[in-house]
Amino acid sequence: MKKSLKRDQILSIFTNGDLLTAQEITKKLPEIDRATIYRNIALFVTQGVLREVNVKKGVSSYEINKEHDHHQHFICSNCEKVIPIDINPEDIIKIIPAGLKVSNFELNLKGNCNDCV
Repeated sequence: MKKSLKRDQILSIFTNGDLLTAQEITKKLPEIDRATIYRNIALFVTQGVLREVNVKKGVSSYEINKEHDHHQHFICSNCEKVIPIDINPEDIIKIIPAGLKVSNFELNLKGNCNDCV
């Protein structure tokens, strides 16, 4: 993938571990054309730089795809806060029926966060 200033700007907003929708990215980077942002998000996902996460129905969010990082998400049903949770992929594989091969997984747990209990 060719390096560019706009690509660097898009990736820079993920440095603190944020989980962002394409719309949130365009709001944070108003100087970059929306089509350019969407095109680069798709490229980053294809290249494995970003991973697509579905924490809200019908809306894709994105985060940096770190090697050996298998965290998943807890979503508060009340305030919609998204909290990363550590998951051991070996534990997931143990519950898969025999004969099935897992290539990837996305786990979203829902309930009430500590602020909403």
